[in-house]
Amino acid sequence: MPASPPRLATPSLYGTTGSGVLRAAHLDPLLPDGRNPLRSVLVGDKHYIAWEDGREERYDLATDPGEQHDLSDSLKTDLPELRQILATFP
Repeated sequence: MPASPPRLATPSLYGTTGSGVLRAAHLDPLLPDGRNPLRSVLVGDKHYIAWEDGREERYDLATDPGEQHDLSDSLKTDLPELRQILATFP
């Protein structure tokens, strides 16, 4: 039996692919007009966040579990793969 996803205070959607990708997207709107301005994907220790305004963030959860140091500028080689993985989720 597969393990249940972790429980969060905010309801989320979880999905996995054969490669072990876990994606979580908050269902609660974050803006007054009801929009959620971000989508994210977790791949191993990589956390990629895509904002609707085009900003991107990339964190290494193994060394930065609090997501204090955005690595999107220094790890640009990861971004195309992470964008592609995120695009596979509706």
